[in-house]
Amino acid sequence: MHLALKSAMSRIPYTNKVGETLSSIADPAAAYSLRALGGGDPMVARVRRSSDDAEKDFTASDLNGGALVGWVGSGNDGFITTWYDQSGNSNDATQSTAASQPKIVDAGVLVSDGIEFDGVDDFLDTSCSLSAPY
Repeated sequence: MHLALKSAMSRIPYTNKVGETLSSIADPAAAYSLRALGGGDPMVARVRRSSDDAEKDFTASDLNGGALVGWVGSGNDGFITTWYDQSGNSNDATQSTAASQPKIVDAGVLVSDGIEFDGVDDFLDTSCSLSAPY
């Protein structure tokens, strides 16, 4: 799944369709994905390693090519501290509190659904107001 926010004013989340690119969405306020949405090999996430709390940025190809899993290491977990906005608006989604960071690597294995939120207290904050409409 890839999420684009059509505009900060309308605050309507938009999940793109298969094959749809970022350029086909008119002026998104933010766009999040673990793959490259606009071409090239963008930085997609900053990850914290559970074994020593070290953090590192990763590109889309780093995730697919195994660099993320290799860096996190066997038996360790990796957590998203920043999910980079690919719209060009710098509305990155962040979480500085370790206990509330969603997981991307579980016991040395990439999470199959991309990013795992625990359903209790894991969340990412954005730099713009993107709440649901009233």
